[in-house]
Amino acid sequence: MIELRTVPNKQWTYFTCSWDDDRARGFYNPPMILQYKKNETVIGAGTQDRLYFFKIYGTDETMLLSINLSLYYAGLEIYNADMVKVSDVFMQNDFEIDEIGDLGELSPITIAKRLYEYCNY
Repeated sequence: MIELRTVPNKQWTYFTCSWDDDRARGFYNPPMILQYKKNETVIGAGTQDRLYFFKIYGTDETMLLSINLSLYYAGLEIYNADMVKVSDVFMQNDFEIDEIGDLGELSPITIAKRLYEYCNY
């Protein structure tokens, strides 16, 4: 099974662009931006999601887990060392979530490991 370690909050951040910054970056619907090691990438998380960031042990890859318990979904995005997305998975339907377990009961690292099994890259 994949080995993960949590990246401390001091080493990464995420934000939504201001209206002016959004236009300067060429966006017309403010996305959320993830920053890690001087790299930025647009992420597929919503503003109400809980975010968790992990390093895949023994590689240069990282992963971002987003969980929303009120809409009951989970998504996982995997990035290479340059913060380019190499794979992702999103599960929301009851039968999909049943495959990984109860989002409210499992730890984020367990959810990330289980979602990782569905990523193809």
